[in-house]
Amino acid sequence: MGDPQIMQFYNELKLTPMMNIPITLFNDVTTNLHNGSTSGASASESMGWGLGAKLGGVKKKGDWELGYGYYQIPPNAVVGAFSDADFGQGYSNNVASVVKAGYGLTNSLTLNLAWFNVRPYAQDLAINNTVRGDHLTNRFQTDLSWKF
Repeated sequence: MGDPQIMQFYNELKLTPMMNIPITLFNDVTTNLHNGSTSGASASESMGWGLGAKLGGVKKKGDWELGYGYYQIPPNAVVGAFSDADFGQGYSNNVASVVKAGYGLTNSLTLNLAWFNVRPYAQDLAINNTVRGDHLTNRFQTDLSWKF
């Protein structure tokens, strides 16, 4: 990939409709300005993106939130070693749907659930199979967040 030069833009739009349930819309775009010209990579393999929405928000006991995000991370968009390890075992070259939920158990303790449905970005699954040993990753996570 050469020397990566990553530029990223993240935007959020927070809305509070009439029912007073906050809605957050977001998009995330990243591009590698050094688009792999030494390896012959195309520009489309150097730009990753994500779109999603979150309904609600956890700030105190009894609050809840639900979220969904769709992401495409081509092979040269980011440095694979710095990719989110939950997102396709820490590699780039993935497409994923991510569903998250949270609930405030107390004012300082939140239960969070997440489901990652990740598949290879590349059309040639045989190549990905030799690199990662899988075609599809379904990962479920549960965690407790404690604010103090």
